[in-house]
Amino acid sequence: MFRNRRLSSRSGGPDRSLLALGGLVALVLVGGRAAEPAYALAPSPGCGHTSPGQSYTATVPVDGTQRTALVVVPPQAKPGVPLPLLVMFHGAHSSGPATASSTGLAQAASAAGFISVYPDANGSYWARPEADDRNQNDMVFVGRLMAQLDSALCVDDSRVYGAGGSNGAGFLTRVACSLGARFTAIAPVAGVYRPLAGCRPPHPISVLEIHGTNDHTAPYDSLNPMDPMGKIGVYSLLDAWFIWDQCPPGAPTWRRLGPRALWLAKSGCAGGTTVAHIKLIGEPHAWPTASTSSHAIGVAFDASQAIMQFFQTGTVSFPQTVSPGHTHRGPSPRSPHNESGGGRAAPAATSRTG
Repeated sequence: MFRNRRLSSRSGGPDRSLLALGGLVALVLVGGRAAEPAYALAPSPGCGHTSPGQSYTATVPVDGTQRTALVVVPPQAKPGVPLPLLVMFHGAHSSGPATASSTGLAQAASAAGFISVYPDANGSYWARPEADDRNQNDMVFVGRLMAQLDSALCVDDSRVYGAGGSNGAGFLTRVACSLGARFTAIAPVAGVYRPLAGCRPPHPISVLEIHGTNDHTAPYDSLNPMDPMGKIGVYSLLDAWFIWDQCPPGAPTWRRLGPRALWLAKSGCAGGTTVAHIKLIGEPHAWPTASTSSHAIGVAFDASQAIMQFFQTGTVSFPQTVSPGHTHRGPSPRSPHNESGGGRAAPAATSRTG
């Protein structure tokens, strides 16, 4: 679980159903209007049912258990107009509603015109890979939830994005491998990652990974191979996705986002995708925020705004800004990356004060 300063503890053709299961899982569906004329909207069956500004709890039966998710529809919603849907996986010992509030993601998503969804794990955490039965149940839940949302809300099925924190971030990477038929991008934060053996995403998926170097729960670098938990570090995850997205050879590029915040990326990958990472120097195991009260123990960086911007533009700038309704399906020649540097090592000026 994240530190309390950032994420509070629990507080209160193919079959279309399979396509919905794969493409909508744990993610953000973008809509409102097409960001790029070349990208055609794919309205879901639920278009016409969405009401503006409504919030409700969705329930999904799985093996006799009623699984739940908080659904937040932004005020901008109009019947028949496909909107983004952000589904965020919470960390261990938290909940969907607590995460929506503590991360600021619900507010950021609504401001950008996204429907956002915050599902609850069945217990304290999302299933780990070694828990095969529970892992399968969580995958079934996610698929059924997405299919339900697809039929109840007006979603643009052509643009789907996912987010997750800590245990939820690790689960998100497995969701993208297993149910990624229509994912556009994912954004795991401070993830507890494990090897994704046999992962073969059905198409290229853009990735933004955000992680602090002072994370002792989900260490930034790979752990000892003898670690019984089998965790892997940030670069092992990125290297795998460089391969799966068929990114260009050579070192990724680096640039500075701000004090103690660095951007690493390979763009121009298959399908116009980007695999990127934001390195926060000194940040602990937390969902990074820009809150002034938390600077003493972390980096002043708003992960929620960065994620929304990445999904909309394919890059992240500093300070971070997002525009309601704008969406992105990979790097666009009209919004080029301004990256410089090279190699995996950070630039020389990477001191505590940036």
